[in-house]
Amino acid sequence: ALSDRTPAMADQSVSEMRQRFLTEHQASADFDSRDVDRVRSDDAYLMRFIRHRKGNVNNAYETLVKCLKWRKTFCVNDLSEATIDRRYFEMGIGYVHSEDKKGNPLLILNIRLHKKNAQTLPEFKRYVVYCLEKQARAMPVGQMTVLFDMTDTALSNMDLDFMKFFIDCFKHYFPNMLELLLVFNMPWILQAAWKIIRSWLSEDARQLVKFVNKAELLGIVDSDKLLVKFGGTDTWEYQYPQQEDVTEATGTSKRVRFDMSCQEAPEISSEIDSNAGDLDESHQTEHQDVEHVDAMVGGKNDATVQRHKQVTRLLELQSPLKVKSVDDRGGQTLRASNSVDSGAMHWLKLTPADVLEFIGSYKETSRAVLHLTNVTDSRLTFKVKTTSPEHFSVKASLGIVMPGETIDVNITLHPGPGRRTLRDKFLVLCTRLEDTSLQSADQLSALWKTIRSSQVQEQRLPCRLVEPPIASSGSFSSVKDAAATVEASSANNDFLQDQLSEITGSVQALKDQVNALTEENRRLLNRMDRSLSTQRNLFLATLLVISTTLAIILQLGQFDPWR
Repeated sequence: ALSDRTPAMADQSVSEMRQRFLTEHQASADFDSRDVDRVRSDDAYLMRFIRHRKGNVNNAYETLVKCLKWRKTFCVNDLSEATIDRRYFEMGIGYVHSEDKKGNPLLILNIRLHKKNAQTLPEFKRYVVYCLEKQARAMPVGQMTVLFDMTDTALSNMDLDFMKFFIDCFKHYFPNMLELLLVFNMPWILQAAWKIIRSWLSEDARQLVKFVNKAELLGIVDSDKLLVKFGGTDTWEYQYPQQEDVTEATGTSKRVRFDMSCQEAPEISSEIDSNAGDLDESHQTEHQDVEHVDAMVGGKNDATVQRHKQVTRLLELQSPLKVKSVDDRGGQTLRASNSVDSGAMHWLKLTPADVLEFIGSYKETSRAVLHLTNVTDSRLTFKVKTTSPEHFSVKASLGIVMPGETIDVNITLHPGPGRRTLRDKFLVLCTRLEDTSLQSADQLSALWKTIRSSQVQEQRLPCRLVEPPIASSGSFSSVKDAAATVEASSANNDFLQDQLSEITGSVQALKDQVNALTEENRRLLNRMDRSLSTQRNLFLATLLVISTTLAIILQLGQFDPWR
């Protein structure tokens, strides 16, 4: 057993794998040189494969070769938040938060936010691999628990192609990383699909899959570390960009917000002006201090090195450099203001300024209007984002506000059972716009992809669903009230109609399965009848032969040739 192996035996296995790989594949073009360097120096990484294959070095080696070839093809080492569709991070489809009772990090995947779509599946795979790779780098020798949140999911959310890929990730590409796969709140209509998924798993892997409810989940994760929606007491809510605690060289803790898309932006998206070297002296000193910390850690702690690199990048973002970006369509230079007067919102006046209230029931469509007023003497461009784009429709989510002008942003909340408790938020971003030639939505969208966080002001608005007061009498006070009620009823009917259509489709699929099983049963019965008929005929024929034989014997016994 692997647990019986001594440290010396484990070291020997690692050395054997390393020597064999470097001898056979060191100069091969099938592997990323960064992965080859990792094989050369990272014992813990090789031990993952050995543990995954229960100490069988040959099987571990084959898995290693297959994994590294895939990593080169998938370009795993080049994945970053800047190279992946930002909407996946904004929606919060997947995130790591808290840990289970064994101390394993908890990766939460909100399956209802993923829709089966062959066109977007490759990008979603890249997003998931990035999340797994980031966590694997953060815990070289640990494991993780994955929680599939199946709340409010339907047939459109069940993507078997993605599930097979996800299973393959832990089976071949991220070995010995999965502690448990928890499936929370599984709808009964999807149980047939999960039976198919279980057939792809080995017997050992099936032991890692557990279907849990809130009570069972509390047996795996402590209440204070489990989110409220899963039955715990943790009130943490996902937001993007996330906040991180960074400990600097002085040993003090400082709260810093990192915008990863700015940290790791690809070189083709922006180029630094020729005046980039004119940094002020204090910034250069801070930069040198961080480089000194980088040198001290000596590359032994990847997480620490990465943290300090983030600090370095943040300091660069705070320098007053002008950014130019090239529009691929026409080579036009797009410019935003290089002002560093960023942070809390004071260029735009938001009305309401504290909370967005939606009047109505979760069963009906509700609307709210957000007024944006430019209180400066400069042109501003704004962008409105939400934590749940699948629940809201935003009209005028991107635009330009002239000095003194007010823009109305119309927001529609769609009905649904998950809207009873409204915890969504909106984020309003704005920046100064110096280039008067920018007018179209495409130009503004391209511009926002290049703007640094130091140039942006932002304000978050939580949402609240307010139930309307119930009238004291059954009559309508006005035609306007009647029209509003009819509109709400129509929206509710549309929602119910959609639910009915989905249920009808599910029932039809079940009917088709029942019909197929009935037909198969009929064929089996016919085959059984034919078999029984054949056996009956054989029995009768055998009985006839036996009877005839006995009759002949009896006749011969009665015949006396000497008489």
